Amino acid sequence: MATTKGSLLDVAKEFASLGVVAFGGPPAHVAMMLDRLVHGLGWIDEASFTSLFALTQALPGPSSTQLATALGGLRAGVPGAVVAFCCFDAPGFLVMAVAGCSHGALAAIERPEWAERLLASAQIGLAAAAVALVAKAVITLGTKCAPDKLTRVLATGGAVGAMLLPGSGWLFPALLAAGGAVTVAAQAASKPPLSAQ
Repeated sequence: MATTKGSLLDVAKEFASLGVVAFGGPPAHVAMMLDRLVHGLGWIDEASFTSLFALTQALPGPSSTQLATALGGLRAGVPGAVVAFCCFDAPGFLVMAVAGCSHGALAAIERPEWAERLLASAQIGLAAAAVALVAKAVITLGTKCAPDKLTRVLATGGAVGAMLLPGSGWLFPALLAAGGAVTVAAQAASKPPLSAQ
């Protein structure tokens, strides 16, 4: 795994800025980390980044936070992992904490119609920006993480399965197991028999 070492200040600066501008959920966050930390700064090579990203997909929890923690750890050890986690999650935590705590108070206040229109417009604009970021992430990560036909077929099949059976707790472990079995079978079929070697 090719990585470069750096300071806690580097980790704090990069992940704090990503935490402030990373909208669109984990896929968009991962694409932004790929653009900034791999292609822009060269903290880690692309193959290692893809391996770490694949590992986060097999773990429960938010993949972008796990990836940020791993990248911070690679860059500056255990303290770097802690700093990356805190800096990446702090902006979202603060915004959502304020939003959650103030929701009841704001609901009791009668707001003018122009304020309601402004809030509705901001919500529509943020949703559109999030869709654009997720679309960019799908294209970027799709070309990096699914370079061959079999992987693209498995990814498409998994996406279709997730759309047809939303909310099924057993679906993702089943898709992982099925994808692994198909991959092993495909690799075994592509190897020549022992008598031919």
